[in-house]
Amino acid sequence: MKKLLIIDDEKDICSMITNFLRKEPYSIREAYNLKDGMIELEDFEPDILVLDNNLPDGQGLNKISYIKKNYPKTKLLLITAFTTIKEQAMANGADGFIAKPFKLSTLVSLL
Repeated sequence: MKKLLIIDDEKDICSMITNFLRKEPYSIREAYNLKDGMIELEDFEPDILVLDNNLPDGQGLNKISYIKKNYPKTKLLLITAFTTIKEQAMANGADGFIAKPFKLSTLVSLL
């Protein structure tokens, strides 16, 4: 079973992803800010991390390099409405980029 961590302050997005993947072989955890997300990341060590960029306590973009250095096996997908940061996200080590709003099928194809 793959482990998936979603860090997004929009609880509706977390619930939508979690509910959609509930039938799939995933163990899923959610965090709604960077601080809690980083604690979950360390505790859970997910196979896949879906990371929002614009969080109440910081920018996900600024954590990509740290996450990829310390959790190299974790696939990191950045999701954001700010499509202008795609190149920077990929250059920092993101494995994928999803522009909000997005279709669940787009997300699943990257998992």
